[in-house]
Amino acid sequence: WGLRIDGGTIDMRARQLDNETIWFGGDQTHRTNNNADWTRAVGENQVTGPVDMINWIVFHTERDTKYAKDFSDTMTRLGGVMGCTIAYPRIIKLADDRTDTYMNACRQYIAKEVQIVVFICPSMRSDRYAVIKKICCTQIPVASQVINSRTLSNPQKVRAIIQKIALQMTCK
Repeated sequence: WGLRIDGGTIDMRARQLDNETIWFGGDQTHRTNNNADWTRAVGENQVTGPVDMINWIVFHTERDTKYAKDFSDTMTRLGGVMGCTIAYPRIIKLADDRTDTYMNACRQYIAKEVQIVVFICPSMRSDRYAVIKKICCTQIPVASQVINSRTLSNPQKVRAIIQKIALQMTCK
């Protein structure tokens, strides 16, 4: 191609934008730093327009029972920080990790009043993910969150990770 990259840099005149102000619920604001990092502020402030999670389900396999319980416990505690009520979910233990098992569980347990469903999966498989999303988006319309259980396995980081998942869930 005859491409050659010059080793030097070019000085350009430019402007630097001011740091952003992030608005949270309860008219709270946070001014970002030069790295645009507002991670800590998210964990300390309410969300804008919070929605209570009263009727939701967590599906998991036997292997991930502890992760499902810890996830559910942490979610209920995070509700207060986020400015909403997160009730303890209905927890459904699946017999195995087969795609058909997830599909049948969706059809059996998801009712119209369910707000969101969470699937804690022992591994990420695209076929299982596609089936879950297809059912939850087209056949039984409900918001869904799929989590790889490995994501929940680090005790030092699990609260921060669940907090990010909770934020994703409130957006759905």
